[in-house]
Amino acid sequence: MENITERKLLPGERLVERDLMEKLGVSKTPIREVLARLKEDGLMEGALHQSAFVARNSRKDAAEIYDLRRALEALAARCAAEKITPKTS
Repeated sequence: MENITERKLLPGERLVERDLMEKLGVSKTPIREVLARLKEDGLMEGALHQSAFVARNSRKDAAEIYDLRRALEALAARCAAEKITPKTS
């Protein structure tokens, strides 16, 4: 998953089981589990045993993601501010 979020695998890039096994140095089972998880999380398009690709986000998807991040960052800042206590010496 980090390879996608860190942009080491780009949107539209083909995900080939054998290539991933070699690149990551793991067996087929963990690769299949990760691909299934990527599919569930919407980070992969296609079928596991056919053509699978890193999902492409539309402009609308990207705008929604940034709106959510802005809201979450504001909430995190508010929660942190509410927990601040005066420093005592």
